[in-house]
This record gives sequence, structure tokens and C-alpha cells, in this order.
Amino acid sequence: MGDSDTIALRAHHLLCLHGFRGLGYSEEFVAGMRRVQEALGDGGQRVEVVLGPDVICRPCPHLAERPRCAREDGSERDGAVLAALDVPAGLVRPWRWWQERLAERIPPARFTEICCDCAWYDLGYCLEGMAALGGRRDACAPRKERELL
Repeated sequence: MGDSDTIALRAHHLLCLHGFRGLGYSEEFVAGMRRVQEALGDGGQRVEVVLGPDVICRPCPHLAERPRCAREDGSERDGAVLAALDVPAGLVRPWRWWQERLAERIPPARFTEICCDCAWYDLGYCLEGMAALGGRRDACAPRKERELL
């Protein structure tokens, strides 16, 4: 994944990357997520938003059986993210542009609508990452903490 290459990412992975904390389905998955995060770097890396499996999905054992995600909720989530961002699949922009678009178009409440049924949602990492991206660090604090702010 060189700096001049365009990285193809599923729409919902644009969100997942902000909450990644080194956990994953396998060691290969975790290593792949880290490589993508590193490649995105300072925001200049070009990213194409896609529907369906991407570079992050490669370690998934189900892809060997069929070239699509075994989990239908991923495809639904991709569609919800594209609709929220008001962009078509295939759009290529620098990572920085995607981050700005996410911050503008997907506030914590919208993020929750899109991702609340994800297996990783209850950990809270993605919501924290998305809230921080939009400068809303208190938006996902536990209720007691928000009352103290």
C-alpha cells in the first residue's frame, strides 16, 4: 500500500477506522487494519469508497467461499453510510476529505442509528472515535460524566 496508491475501503469501514483499538477477528485482520491506518497517515492518501469486500476484509475466511461479505448487515451499513454522506460508491477523495465529511454528516446520534447492531458497537470505541473526529468528545461520555461537564 504505497502513498500514491488509492486505497479502496467499504463505506462503513470509514467509520470503523476511527474506533480501531487493536482488536479484531484474527491477527491478520488486526495487522491489516493497522496497515490501513498507517497508510492513511496525515490525510493525503486517496481513498475510494466501495460497496463490498475491501482490503480490510481480505483476511475473512468467508471470502474464500464467496466473493462477498457473509454478513448482510455490512452491506446495509455501507448503504446507510453512503446515504448519510450523500456520496456515490466509487468516489475517490483524500482521506482528510472523508474525515471532514464524516464529521459534518455523521454526528453521534446518526452514527448510533447506523452502527448500533454491529458486534463491536457496545465496546464504545467507534462512537468515541467518531465523536472525537467531530470535536464532540463529551458526546459519548457516560451519563454521569456528562452531568459533571
